Amino acid sequence: MESGQVAMVPVVFLEDRGGRALVRLPNGSKTSLPYNCLTETRAGGHFVPEHDGSAVTAYCLDCEWSQHELLWRDAAERLAQHRSGEHA
Repeated sequence: MESGQVAMVPVVFLEDRGGRALVRLPNGSKTSLPYNCLTETRAGGHFVPEHDGSAVTAYCLDCEWSQHELLWRDAAERLAQHRSGEHA
């Protein structure tokens, strides 16, 4: 990436915190954000990062499926593929 480029970061919404969205970041930490900077994606899953941030595991909310990937993007894509086939 180059300086000034826009990037999308997947977060998991946790709860409302004083009119702001409390979210979990890919490294496992939490922060609050204004709601207008979030775009909802129906993932149907939960993402758990490795403690050192080196990888992530996606878990389906409706079955026992899971997938370990190095990149969040890849984990989200595998989850979407699983959901479209198994839970369509």
